[in-house]
Amino acid sequence: YWQDPAGQSAVLATAIKEALLSASISTKAVVVSIPRWLVTVRFARLPHAEPAQLRDMVHLEAQQYVLFPIEEVVLDYCLVEDMVGGADDLQTVLLAAVRRPVLQSVLGACERSGLEVTQVTVSSLALAEHLRGTMETTALVHVETGTIDVVVLSNRQLLFSRASQLDTVHTADFTHQRLKEEIARTFLAYQNEFANRPITEVLLSGEGTRSGTPLEQLMQEVIDLPVHRLRAKLLPPNEISNYTVAAGTALQSHPSVIERVNLMPTEGAERKAEATRKRNNLLALAVAGVAIVGAVGFVNSQLKAQEKSQKELKLLTNELDDVKSQADTRKRAYDNVKSVFDD
Repeated sequence: YWQDPAGQSAVLATAIKEALLSASISTKAVVVSIPRWLVTVRFARLPHAEPAQLRDMVHLEAQQYVLFPIEEVVLDYCLVEDMVGGADDLQTVLLAAVRRPVLQSVLGACERSGLEVTQVTVSSLALAEHLRGTMETTALVHVETGTIDVVVLSNRQLLFSRASQLDTVHTADFTHQRLKEEIARTFLAYQNEFANRPITEVLLSGEGTRSGTPLEQLMQEVIDLPVHRLRAKLLPPNEISNYTVAAGTALQSHPSVIERVNLMPTEGAERKAEATRKRNNLLALAVAGVAIVGAVGFVNSQLKAQEKSQKELKLLTNELDDVKSQADTRKRAYDNVKSVFDD
């Protein structure tokens, strides 16, 4: 699939539906992980700035690393703790960028599967979640057929990330040699960047190369460090190899995530927001319509009550006028009698 995402989106949609059905999963909100070798991930040192200014600086910085025009990628970033120390006016930013066609293919497959994607993360960041409790400088090497994904963490902080493809067309010996070369190149790149933070332990996960040679043996031929299999609290030992990235991806939605990036296209979020606004506007109109109908009914009832009150008031007024006329007549008679009496 990953060799031609745009042309294989329907295949991915079918695979997703089958996987959800076989596992009896009915949830619709999902987090998606993109393989690290398809995503540009870099750490950058940038001045402290307001969010809008920082976003502009990140886009300018990303142009140095992304091999495609910045308009053709979806970019996100997050602030991380200072790894190397330095001037107080600089901060460390983790930025990630992926090509839009790759992302659109994945999101399209999820949409056809009836799923709502809430976050798009990277496989390396998902793997890092399994080391969230690690204090020592530890490397996690995840090997699947065709790919190798390596992350290094220290004190819950992601220091390094690298991934590459492996040739699976040639013989097993060739694949083993290619894997060992990538491992050596990856650890050398880390040492060149973090010479003051040597790796103390290496953890392994993944299916390996499916060639029968234990991954631990291949690693020991390249590096002179303690090598162990990853033990994850969320997964039984026999399932870690199959679901390391999947479980880490799910953990990316947790509030205590180590590094959070979301490569969801903003236009998609804007479309959802616009749809929500339209729904809210329709609801507001409906509520206003009900309120208007209720108000009209209330006003009509008040008018009728007022009209009835006016009729009753008119009758009382007429009765009062009659009583007043009688009182005036009696007063005049009284005045005449009093005048005679006075005379």
